[in-house]
Amino acid sequence: TDLKGYDVVLGKLASTSLHSFYTFLAVVPVLSLTFLLGGMTWGEFWRATLVLVATLYLSLAVGMFVSAFSRDARVAMGGTLVLLVTVCGVLPLLWWGTMTRSGNGTSLLPGFLVWGCPPYAFWRALDDAYSTFLGAAEFWNCITTFLGVGSVGLVVASVVLPYSWQ
Repeated sequence: TDLKGYDVVLGKLASTSLHSFYTFLAVVPVLSLTFLLGGMTWGEFWRATLVLVATLYLSLAVGMFVSAFSRDARVAMGGTLVLLVTVCGVLPLLWWGTMTRSGNGTSLLPGFLVWGCPPYAFWRALDDAYSTFLGAAEFWNCITTFLGVGSVGLVVASVVLPYSWQ
């Protein structure tokens, strides 16, 4: 057929993410109960919802990226797990570890290593952290990182996919 790599990647992304997105839409009203009960503000609620959407996009895009390089479903799932744990867990832990070992509250590693960490983004979504001097910038850096890494993964998957079938 005359399908391009991006046709296959975006079609597979749409078909695999539809269930996840509908599940997310079902959870959002339940999350809004925290606002109704007075536990958070509207700003916190919408920023937390944006973090969830961006994290969902990142995980699905990383899955598409790894899937473009593998033929076996188990290898693709394992590779996706390893890549997500590395980006969302290991790099922020390295950053945090050097910060606590330095003793002065600054990390020896660059701050962008923590931008791929969803718990850090959730923390920055809270009003107490968002309203600080660098809070809003750090929050938007996290969101931009999630969307940027996911988009790069989809573009690379679209370029690599036609050659991985050969």
